[in-house]
Amino acid sequence: MSREWTVENSSNLVNAAQDQRIEQQNNYFGTQPNVHEAVNRYLFTVPGFLLDDNFVGHRTLVRNVSENVKSSNKCALHGLHGIGTSRVAAEVAKRVHRDPFDSVFWFDAANVTSFLTGMESTADALSLIQKRKKTGETSTSTLYANVVKIWMESDQSGSWLLILDAADREATSSNPNRINDDESSHFLHHLPRCSTTPLRTILITTGNREIAGNWCLPNRPFEVPFLERPDAISLLRTMSGDRGSPEQDAEYLVEELDRNPSAILTAAKVIWNLSEEGGSISTFLASFRKTKGRSFVKKICKGNADGVLCRNTVSLTAAWCRSIEEVQRSTRATNLLYLAACFDATRISRDLFRNAFTWDDEALRVATTKLRNYRLIYQSPESRDYCMPRLVRATVRNWIDQLPQESETVPTLLKWHLKALQSLLATYDRLAPLNGQSLIKAQAERRSLLPHAAMFQQFCRIRKCTTRLREDHFRAIVVFAELFTLEGRYQSAIDMLGFAMESNVPDSTWRNIALLRLAENLRNQTLVDGQSSRLDKALDIIHDVRRAPNDVVARDLDSTFALIYTDQKEFKKATHYQAAVVRSCRQEFGSRDPETLDACLEYSTIRRRDGHQKEALKEQKRIEGLLQEPLLSDEPGSALRLLRTRAAMVRTYYSLNMLTKAVDLARKVAKGREDILGASDMKTIGSQRDLAECLLDQGTETSVTEAIEIYEDIEKKLREMFEPDHQEVLACIAKLNSIRTGGGFVDAEAMEA
Repeated sequence: MSREWTVENSSNLVNAAQDQRIEQQNNYFGTQPNVHEAVNRYLFTVPGFLLDDNFVGHRTLVRNVSENVKSSNKCALHGLHGIGTSRVAAEVAKRVHRDPFDSVFWFDAANVTSFLTGMESTADALSLIQKRKKTGETSTSTLYANVVKIWMESDQSGSWLLILDAADREATSSNPNRINDDESSHFLHHLPRCSTTPLRTILITTGNREIAGNWCLPNRPFEVPFLERPDAISLLRTMSGDRGSPEQDAEYLVEELDRNPSAILTAAKVIWNLSEEGGSISTFLASFRKTKGRSFVKKICKGNADGVLCRNTVSLTAAWCRSIEEVQRSTRATNLLYLAACFDATRISRDLFRNAFTWDDEALRVATTKLRNYRLIYQSPESRDYCMPRLVRATVRNWIDQLPQESETVPTLLKWHLKALQSLLATYDRLAPLNGQSLIKAQAERRSLLPHAAMFQQFCRIRKCTTRLREDHFRAIVVFAELFTLEGRYQSAIDMLGFAMESNVPDSTWRNIALLRLAENLRNQTLVDGQSSRLDKALDIIHDVRRAPNDVVARDLDSTFALIYTDQKEFKKATHYQAAVVRSCRQEFGSRDPETLDACLEYSTIRRRDGHQKEALKEQKRIEGLLQEPLLSDEPGSALRLLRTRAAMVRTYYSLNMLTKAVDLARKVAKGREDILGASDMKTIGSQRDLAECLLDQGTETSVTEAIEIYEDIEKKLREMFEPDHQEVLACIAKLNSIRTGGGFVDAEAMEA
């Protein structure tokens, strides 16, 4: 029967327990006054598999916890399941055994049953149950636990450290009625009392931050962090036996595994088992990335059935699933968990959560705290962003996939894709450049949304098979494609925009905008690999958009026509359409507006390529002068616009064979773009290419050497950004080989491409 728990109840319980302990001791030990002297006082019951020599990292933490258990009677370690709380506790136990603790006792505290089983084993190890075995009597685990407790509280047991591993609320609650009406099955009745003299301490490990904090009040618990990168790589290489894979692959893999020791050990065992078949860190990394870790999580979920897993990693995802079950007691926390699993990015902005729900700050705080307590998400120390470990994300997605399906073909996770989509679009709008705000800063912030694009592609792929995409989906397609385009990933943008083309939705403004962007990216990719057949496809798309009744402004159509016809070298048509764009901008914005100047700059580029270089240079100098006037120089993105104008002037100087001016200006443009956009931005790399081509055309030994150095630097950057077989990488390698064999000089048209 449930009853109110009070201080008086606690006092009565303690007194009753003391009387019961005396009675049990008399009944159990009889009249043998020296029975304790025969017991092994120096016991160490830490599981052997936690005591191997492969422990790495956490040296400072182990030292601090070792000092803490010597001065505090209650201590706690907490961290994400599999992060190594048990290993750290075992290392602490090794350090403090015999000094200052005579004995160290280890109990599985996941539930009362496992704890009582451990107490029974301890009673056997202490020879406390021999008498009953000899007389043929039977005893319950509860009685064995009480006997061990009596002995541990006696003077003969000396000092001890008791470790409760994987403790949950049941193990640490001070109120037996809160958990179970049967008081005899509650931990409270079986845990021995701590003391200072002799030193007797209880240390718990748990995956719940709240439990850890409540246990060791008023002290703070110790959190077990992810392994440091060098320690994680060392563990992976040692246990996998792979010393030959590139250091970069080892570094990438431990990051994909969140530097989680249990996950690293499991991956290492898989690599070891497949080593004779060519398995390595590099091949495992490729497989892991291909499935985003989900096949690896499923392998862990299978347990040890195929002999792949290490003993201490079998329950890794099972523990996470228990945490998910706990979280599901709160509807809001569950919704937040599912939404967080939709984001592929390592960092998740608070605004993404806030934009997805209509909660106030307090409701959001309560829901996030629930997830943080179980380390399903954690907050970055450098910012207020949230992070979800990759393997936790994969586990949550597997969990969601196993829930009852709303449809036979559409996964349950799709509704959270939609929530994530709405949140991302709201964040994208918030990051739009405002008056006085740097356009580059806004682009850099928007770039942080790029990792979500792959998941949205998956959403589109599934959605188009079941129901039509909506207007907000088409807008998201345009948004993500723009992010890809800014990174120079034109094929990724084409793949994304292709979903809009496959979804025939009439009268959709954003779909038609997506089709225009598709045509532009087909043109961009043609400039990369030279496959001109894409230009015909791009023109067909634009003509289809032009015939469709929609709200897409004619200026966008004309601008895209001008781009495509320029690449097809039909300069008269290109000039006609771009002139229409310039007229439209002047009528709407005025002749000195930045958008009008952009249109004029594009017009000058077409004229230059049509052979009117002097006319083009005159127009470009006019635009350069206007952009440096105070009224325009204060506009957002003015510095980038000025650099773009000067980049066009570099090519005009080059086509006029004014190489000295071209080289000097190209240096300034490359340096300016590097300062604003960064060294790895594709626009910066494009400016460096222009500089290298100008240097090559100068033809001196010094200039050619410098050009080679520039291209070598570009190759290094491209290899870091793209796969080895990417067209940009291959083109750069081919260019370097051509220069070294004496064929690196190009004409103006080749430079344009």
